[in-house]
Formats: sequence, C-alpha cells, structure tokens
Amino acid sequence: MAITSSEIRYKNFGRCLKLENAFAEVFVTLDVGPRVIRYAVKGGANMFFEDKARAIVHDEKAMSDYYGRGAAWYIYGGHRIWTSPEAMPRSYFPDNNRVRYEVNGGRVTFTPPPQRKNGIAMELTLELEEYGTGVTVTMRVTNTAEEAQEYAVWALSVLAPGGIEIIPQNRHNTGLLSNRVMALWPYSDMSDKRVAWGNECIMLRQDKKALKPFKIGTDNRRGWAAYAYRDCLFVKELPYIEGARYPDGGMNFETYTNALFLEMESLSPLENVAPGESITHVEKWSIIDDVKAPKLGDFSGAASLVGRFIE
Repeated sequence: MAITSSEIRYKNFGRCLKLENAFAEVFVTLDVGPRVIRYAVKGGANMFFEDKARAIVHDEKAMSDYYGRGAAWYIYGGHRIWTSPEAMPRSYFPDNNRVRYEVNGGRVTFTPPPQRKNGIAMELTLELEEYGTGVTVTMRVTNTAEEAQEYAVWALSVLAPGGIEIIPQNRHNTGLLSNRVMALWPYSDMSDKRVAWGNECIMLRQDKKALKPFKIGTDNRRGWAAYAYRDCLFVKELPYIEGARYPDGGMNFETYTNALFLEMESLSPLENVAPGESITHVEKWSIIDDVKAPKLGDFSGAASLVGRFIE
C-alpha cells in the first residue's frame, strides 16, 4: 500500500488529515491546533492522549487580559509545538482556528495562523516512511516580531495513560567530572513511587490515581526516550548538540506526568532569533508492536527492549 492522505472527521476534534501506509496511521487536526491527535499501528491503540471532554483548559483572567475576551487554550492531546521558556499566558496561545496544509506525497506541512501577540509563526511537517511506522517530525518557529527574541522550539507529545516510560541515563566517561545534568520542578518529589532510578535508565509510570504532578528534565545525550503502552513501544528520537545552550539549565529532554497523561518533551537549543529568521527542531518517531512492557523497576526488562529495538 502506498502512502495516502485524506480528510476525515475524527471523534469531536472536527476535520483531520489522515496520513497512512500499510503499517501506521497519523491523524492531524485541521480545525484547531494543529495537534497530531492520533499515532498508531494500523487499526491499533492510539499512543497519544485525547482530551475529548476538553477537561484541560486555561481560560483565566490572564488569558483574556493578554489575548482578548473569551480567550481559552485547550490541551486537546496528541503532539504540539510550543516555545521555551514556559510562561503564562504567552505559552498558552489559544490555537483554536483552522490550519492550512500542503501535501507532497508522504510529506505534509501544516501551518496555523501566526501568533501576532507573541510575534511568532509555527510550522509542522510530517513525513511518513513508505515502509514501517517511522515518522519524521519537523517543527519550525519563525520570529515575526520587529525585534530579536530568544526562544527554543519545544516539542510535546502527550501520551495515553497507563504506560511506562524509559529515559536513558548518559554513559559517556568524563573521568572526575559529572556526566549528567537533571532539572527538578518545585512539585517534583524524588521519592515519588511512580519513579524508579536506575544506572542505565530512569523509569516513570503514568498513574491514573496520582494526586500531584511530577516533572524532571535531563541532558539526554543518547538521543531517545520510549513509552511502553499496551503491547506497543513508542520511540521518540531527539537531537543533542554538544556545546549548545539548552533551556532549564541544559535540558534537551523533559517529561511530565499527572493523573491523566504523560508528556515526553524534547527541546532545541535556546537561540537569539532575529526578525524574519527561524529555528528548526526535528524528531523521529516509531512504534514497535507486539512487545511486553516492563514493570516499574524492571531494569533488565527495560534493557532487553532497548537492546532489541533502540540501541
């Protein structure tokens, strides 16, 4: 089966573009966002979280004061583009309008309306491989303001609840110097029972009964993170540029979880972007199906998955 694309209506997300081959399917919202709202093996479980109830919304006074009366941001779910550092209300642009798109074979570019208040314009390009589940995700943010702005591209994938995340620990030998950096947020409890700290990896479990959120960041030099959900393994490959200045004290990877979902987030370096210039950030995704998810703290099981499918 060749790569095909078609407009569909998906649940209560309105119009979506469906991109598929014989192995995988990718749905992207066209009436809002864009969000990559579904990514799955053909006919399989969606790896991404879907907020069909619109339960996660920011519509507080700060939003109306900044963006105008009635402004509201919805997470919707799926994969989205932001810029870092995070700030309220700037980060929470109400992207609730139609998205333009252009199809070129298995490559589709999605262009939402520019964020005039923030002085940026975003572009998302997906390229589905002809064989297998691989997707290249290219995210570009252009400075449309009249002055230079400093930001990083921030790529957030919101995963379905109930899975186990595997985050690799750095291996490079730095002798007497440190070889890894970590960021913690004020609400992050290092004794949280959802986390298992190992020498080769950190494991994080999404728990629907969790009472508070948890977030960490790492300088992920091994260039990937994975999420085991049901019988599938979602792999996100991400770049690390030696010597670059990353957000949040040097983080090119961050992860956040609460009672509803788990986010896997990659970041580009922080750059001073001149008017009219853009910065680009690229991830690669894949899904391996028919795998057995390791339990939290099963580092040998995690290592087996990594050795067979990732490294």
